[in-house]
Amino acid sequence: MIDTKLILIEGLPGSGKTWTSQYLAYQCEKNGNPARWYHEQDKQVLDILDLQSDFPEIKIAQWKAFVSEAKESESVNILDSRYLMNSVGFFFAMDEMAKLAEFESMWEDIVKPLNPVFIYFYQSDVEKALRQTLDLRREYWEEWAFKKITDGTAFGKRNKLKGFDGFVTFFKDFK
Repeated sequence: MIDTKLILIEGLPGSGKTWTSQYLAYQCEKNGNPARWYHEQDKQVLDILDLQSDFPEIKIAQWKAFVSEAKESESVNILDSRYLMNSVGFFFAMDEMAKLAEFESMWEDIVKPLNPVFIYFYQSDVEKALRQTLDLRREYWEEWAFKKITDGTAFGKRNKLKGFDGFVTFFKDFK
C-alpha cells in the first residue's frame, strides 16, 4: 500500500470517479487498510459552497480542519472530486485565475503531511463524455448545474454560455 492518508480522484462528470473511489475504498478495507470514502456531494467534509467572495478563506479553513483530523486517523481518505471541481473550479468559474496560484500553493502546504496521491481521469472527447452522463443526471444538471455554471459565473457570463452547449464549453476550457 502507498504510504498516504489522502487519495484525490478527479475528472470530468461521468469519467468514473465515483465508481473508482468506492472500489478503491473497498479494496483498501478488504486488504486490511482502513479507508474512508467521500462522495463529491457528501457535505460532511469540505462542503460545496456557493460561489461567494469569501470562498478561498472558507475553503482553506475547511482543508486545514480536514487535514488535522486525517492526520490523527488510521484511515486512508479517498476524496471523489473535491479538489479540482470544488476548489480549483471556483477560481476558473469566477475568472479568478490569478488567485488560483496563491490558493494552490497554500493548499499544497496544507495537504503535504498526508502525502497525497492524485489520480485524474482524462477525457479526450469532453462533449461525448458529458452527453453520456446527461441522461443519468439530466434533472440535476438542468435545474442546477447548467444555470450555476453558465449563467451564475463570471466565466459563463463573459462567454455567454447557455444550457448543455455552454456546460460543454465550460468543461472543455476547464479540462
